[in-house]
Amino acid sequence: MNNSIKEKLNYCKWLLRYGIWNWLTDLKWRVPNYFQRGWRGWGNADTWEFDAYLSKIIYQGLVHLNKHKPGYPITLVPENEEEPDYEANEKKWQEIMNKMISAFKLASEIGTGEREFYLSKLNEKHQKELNCLTKEEDDAMNEGFRLFTEHFFNLWD
Repeated sequence: MNNSIKEKLNYCKWLLRYGIWNWLTDLKWRVPNYFQRGWRGWGNADTWEFDAYLSKIIYQGLVHLNKHKPGYPITLVPENEEEPDYEANEKKWQEIMNKMISAFKLASEIGTGEREFYLSKLNEKHQKELNCLTKEEDDAMNEGFRLFTEHFFNLWD
């Protein structure tokens, strides 16, 4: 029998034996969490790994905003500029958005366990084994966070 078919059958057996019960026992917190999110925008379960929850939500929101953006913030226009250069300002805003999106994508990957923080005390071999961020990725993520803070009140549609 094909190995992948065997794996699928074993997974189906596991689902029938344990998976359904895990899902049913999780209902005791899934149902209240669902209503809490609807009522106040977040659920108690979201705070278990609040950093992972927020980075995922912010990443998805930035991607959506970038896709449906109406232009660029007026704060990008220099004060002494009489006629704003729309194309240059649009390009600058796109670069800023891309940096913020990349930062929260990396943070989201850390939150899901796909990646690990940059750990400067580990040698390169161990960093690769743990799938740590590189120094460059860590710096880019921090730059994206800084830009997010700087342009926080410009993130609207």
